[in-house]
Amino acid sequence: MKVIGLEISRSGFKAVEIDLKGKYPKVLSFSLGEFKEEGSKGLLIKEALRERGFSSRVVNIAFSEASFIHRLIDLPPLTKKELSVVLPREVNYEMSSLIEGDFDYAYQLVEGGAMVVAAPRSVIRDCLEVMREAGLRCSVLTTVPSALVNLLRLKGKYLIGPTLFVHISRQVCHLSIGEGERLMFATSLPLQGDEADLERSLSRAARATLLFKERYGREVGYVMISGEPERLTSCAAGLGDGLRIAVEIFDHKGALDTTPLREEMSAFQGLVPSLAVPIGLALKKPKDFQLNLLSPGISYPLFELGR
Repeated sequence: MKVIGLEISRSGFKAVEIDLKGKYPKVLSFSLGEFKEEGSKGLLIKEALRERGFSSRVVNIAFSEASFIHRLIDLPPLTKKELSVVLPREVNYEMSSLIEGDFDYAYQLVEGGAMVVAAPRSVIRDCLEVMREAGLRCSVLTTVPSALVNLLRLKGKYLIGPTLFVHISRQVCHLSIGEGERLMFATSLPLQGDEADLERSLSRAARATLLFKERYGREVGYVMISGEPERLTSCAAGLGDGLRIAVEIFDHKGALDTTPLREEMSAFQGLVPSLAVPIGLALKKPKDFQLNLLSPGISYPLFELGR
């Protein structure tokens, strides 16, 4: 099955097409583009993917926007029937002060509660309109932290414990902690474009690891950094010194088959850290995504909350 992973921000997009058949996922094509102040974002994406030879029309999308909110909601042991009553009430209470108007949400059960992602319905409609203009069938609409956790399929780092993902884009630093294929913790930090961005990001990352340990009783054992290449080296050094944890800038290291790219293999390799999100999006079939805002209120739990 061929899947397109598409990351969209306010300023542009990044896309990777992967064929999931075979022992190693095959990278078929990749594309990056900047949006113009005027004109259709969808048509620009459509033209860019056509020029790069993308063939699939199945696309998993993540938007790097502050309007997509993550919350970890504590829950007592519940039956499925009780969960169907209690969780919507708790989500409405939590999100009513954060989101104006109607919203949709999706959730995944974790130890002692649920990881919830929510977004205004108006934002979701805008996302789908962009995809309609691009001629793509949007199968999954999720978030950057959800996409990053999928990279553990390539790395296998969950075997040494929970992994902290630090993804630095132009406007936002996304922080998430994953274990196995579960998103256990997620937050974001707006970036100001000044020298203090690094210090603020490192401070927030350190706090995230402490909060994770307090809640789950386990320590983060590994840090994976991705995003804009010019910021990653200094961030990796700072995290390594501050957290005393093994830190790595994302690199698939042969877990992806890039031979279909032929003469563009080296160009792709140089862009891998910045393409972490679309790669993560394209590594799963749509039906396997736990946090999908196109299936609002639906859970794909990895284990049950039971009595």
